[in-house]
Amino acid sequence: MSHSEAVYLSGIKADFHGVLALMWSSVFPLVHYVFPCSPYTRDAYISLTGLLAALCAAATARPDLGAVDLGHHRAALFGAFGLGAFVLPIGHGAVVEGVGEVWERVGGGWVLATAGCNLIAVSVYWAKVDQFPERWFPKTFDLLGASHQIMHVMVLAAALAYAKAVVFAFDYRHGRGLEC
Repeated sequence: MSHSEAVYLSGIKADFHGVLALMWSSVFPLVHYVFPCSPYTRDAYISLTGLLAALCAAATARPDLGAVDLGHHRAALFGAFGLGAFVLPIGHGAVVEGVGEVWERVGGGWVLATAGCNLIAVSVYWAKVDQFPERWFPKTFDLLGASHQIMHVMVLAAALAYAKAVVFAFDYRHGRGLEC
């Protein structure tokens, strides 16, 4: 805490809201490539995930949710948002178009890598509340390997994997010349 508790909590909430905005905006290319010929379905998923993001933002704006001991609740909230934002549209697309087709459309391997990296990041964030590995190995991870660093490295890896998925999906869509 560099200034005061109020400034610290404001910064934490701004961080949470920034993460939610990034998560929500990353849904756009996914639903665009899962439903290339269904604009109403695309818009519905963008609206639904926007509503989920707004609900998460409202929950994280509560004064008591910034407390350190509620980190597990925040991790669960962000994890649920991630599941709703990514699993629902891909699952829906797989039911309508087939698993193989949707897997190819979205660069499934890269989306899976993204999900894996994000799952590790959320798990590390969850564990960070219990200060693992720092609590169990004092002074060992002061410079490198702290839970917060691991979380950010995994988020960066997820972003890079997702960028690769979007490029793959773009190339697949435009290479096939899909007509609606």
